[in-house]
Amino acid sequence: MGNTPLHLAMESAHAEAAVTLIEAGADRSRTNVDGETAEELEGVGGQEQKRARQYLVSRVGPPDE
Repeated sequence: MGNTPLHLAMESAHAEAAVTLIEAGADRSRTNVDGETAEELEGVGGQEQKRARQYLVSRVGPPDE
């Protein structure tokens, strides 16, 4: 399967959208065809992506291991 809406939100550093998707039941452990979860994607990169991940964890906690 390709990228889910959660993948696309994180790839674009739209952390608030990602939080909304997770709160609505999006599966954080789902992988794309490359075996990456949404939080493992390298999208826009740099500080923007890092801030998005930090915001996500602060709102919904770390992903299940």
